[in-house]
Amino acid sequence: MRERNPGDRLRLAFAFGGKAVEHDLSVKSALYLLAHVDRARFEALSIYVDEAGSLSGFAPAAEKLRRFIREDGDKIFGPKDRVPADFEDWAVSTLPSDRPGEALRLLTCGEVDVVFPVFHGQGGEDGIFQGFLETLGLPYVGCDISGSILGNDKAYNKAVCRNAGIAVADFLVYDRDEWAAADRAALRETERVLGYPVFVKPPCLGSSMGVSKAKDRGELEAAAALAFTYGSRVILERALVGPEYGIGLIGNDRPLVSAIVEFGGCPGFLSYEAKYGPGAFEDRIPALLDPAIEREMRAMAVRIYRLLGLRGMSRLDFFVVDGKPFFGESNTVPGFGRTSVFSKMWEVAGIDLRALIGKLVEFALEGDEAGATSRKPTAGGYGG
Repeated sequence: MRERNPGDRLRLAFAFGGKAVEHDLSVKSALYLLAHVDRARFEALSIYVDEAGSLSGFAPAAEKLRRFIREDGDKIFGPKDRVPADFEDWAVSTLPSDRPGEALRLLTCGEVDVVFPVFHGQGGEDGIFQGFLETLGLPYVGCDISGSILGNDKAYNKAVCRNAGIAVADFLVYDRDEWAAADRAALRETERVLGYPVFVKPPCLGSSMGVSKAKDRGELEAAAALAFTYGSRVILERALVGPEYGIGLIGNDRPLVSAIVEFGGCPGFLSYEAKYGPGAFEDRIPALLDPAIEREMRAMAVRIYRLLGLRGMSRLDFFVVDGKPFFGESNTVPGFGRTSVFSKMWEVAGIDLRALIGKLVEFALEGDEAGATSRKPTAGGYGG
């Protein structure tokens, strides 16, 4: 980390984009964060990774930001957002110059104080970028390598939670060869163990991408074929019938817990279109929950956060079936923007987005000072 004089602003680099299918959502989240960052406290920088996974030069990155702001601004910012009048030009000014390798130089030469990864999906949310930052010795917002791996992979985090006695939907995981075997054992096991309807998902994607609900064998085979276009494994889950909720957590060893959101619309399956389309569903914050169920869900959320070794921030999702909470999934880099709930959950809890960004940076610095040994998953979580 660079040396700073008293009163100097922290240089906070938002890293976003990437080659994941959620690339555009990442850019929109980063723009939303940039629009709400406290400029008096932070000197913001933007590190844009293009669809090929390369650190982009100034010109293509500037074109990307301007296009998103002009064409998709109404999809990113809500009517109540106070976006600065100079936002477009200022956002572009946060990009590194077009000197070859400038973005990499900023990261490797000690000119950045803290990095805020705003990637969604593979290559940025899954521990790969976090490993790069660990190698550089740079503090960063959010989960470390192990927490990112466990938190991003539904097969891993569900297995850890189930092994620890936390209620999850029954599930099975297969790789491509297992599913395609001539004896169709995997398909028959799915029907025998899980039955219909069943959800079929790529384990490491968010935003409901590649997710399908299958009600019979034909739909199951089509759903698996779709999920395999996103990776080499699929996770199949017994469908839970009940309302879905989300809880935000921020912090390290003693996380703070947000207001709870009840996701609206599309009971049992929130598609990409339902989440981000023009008719995006309405959520209820705070959720109307029986006090006993709310207490149980909050306690489960804190336990899961610690069990998976999550740090900095995460959103944990739950279903409630017959009065019993079931863990659904974790989101180690929640979305930010007009239709995203993470910042809204904290706003209801009394922390607006500007203050939330500041707290996340503080937790990043706190975790960096504590050292890597305090940022490992709970040993008991692996049941070994």
